[in-house]
Amino acid sequence: MTSAQRNLTDAKASYTTTIAQSALSLKQAKQILADAHQQLADDRDAGAPSSVKSQDKDAITQAEQSLTSTKLQIASNNRQAKSQIASAQLALDAAQRGYTSATTPADAATIAADQVAISDAQDALKSAQDALDAASLKAPVDGRITAVNIKVGDDATGTAIELQSTQMAVTIAVGESDILSIKNGQTANVDVSATGTTATGKVISIDRLRPLQALRAASPTT
Repeated sequence: MTSAQRNLTDAKASYTTTIAQSALSLKQAKQILADAHQQLADDRDAGAPSSVKSQDKDAITQAEQSLTSTKLQIASNNRQAKSQIASAQLALDAAQRGYTSATTPADAATIAADQVAISDAQDALKSAQDALDAASLKAPVDGRITAVNIKVGDDATGTAIELQSTQMAVTIAVGESDILSIKNGQTANVDVSATGTTATGKVISIDRLRPLQALRAASPTT
């Protein structure tokens, strides 16, 4: 908007300059014509030859033509200067409308429409996320895939994938003197005699009603 205002100011200044220059040009053209008429009058009074008076008349004709041309040029220059002011004013008006539109708070109807659009976008996002989740197969536990009973293009019915858990749970009897030192989540090392290895897991349940079998389960992983 500042630029548009500056352009309008420049256009008005240019118009003022054009008017002043036009007035000067018109005054000079009129003076030339007046001088030509005076020269003819002086030559007549002085009894100048016909050839001199003929030249004076030609000078008057040229001065009249020059004056006419100057008037036409002045009119054209003035119209152009006025047109520049009008164009700059229109640009300023447009800039002011744009500024007002950009700085005026939105009305209640516009805000409500925006909120509806946001709600619709959130619903679309949720639907897309649900569709993505439905397209992904997730096993409830870690394990090893033992069979795939489906291929691309089959209907997704029945058991598509069979999974065997790689975890195991064991129940261990614990004496009453040790039960108080055992807590849920505590690390547990279990010796596997069949393989001669030790598996590491954690305590997941304690049955304090039956002290001799207090450690309900450990989940060792090899």
